Amino acid sequence: WTGDSFYEGPIWLFAPETDLDAYVASMSRLAELAPSLTSLFPAHNTPVADPVRLEELVRTLGAIRSGSAEGTRSDDGATLTFDAGAFSVLLRADLLESGVP
Repeated sequence: WTGDSFYEGPIWLFAPETDLDAYVASMSRLAELAPSLTSLFPAHNTPVADPVRLEELVRTLGAIRSGSAEGTRSDDGATLTFDAGAFSVLLRADLLESGVP
């Protein structure tokens, strides 16, 4: 059961209280379990997801943090969306611009 931590669709990581380091650490721990899992049960969008999505998410987060992923800025400039196919990551732009991630 991944609840709100992972789901197929836009993963919202833009609230003021978002701790990107803690999220990456949590997803890394979950991704380590992926080879032994048969299914994920997220809270939103699809009732069942493939466990490989956790590994894909960790890779996507790594690419975002390294600057090698290209995001699309929202009209107001406040958020960036990084499309990863089955899911996307929606981040506050200032997290990347300030060098925090």
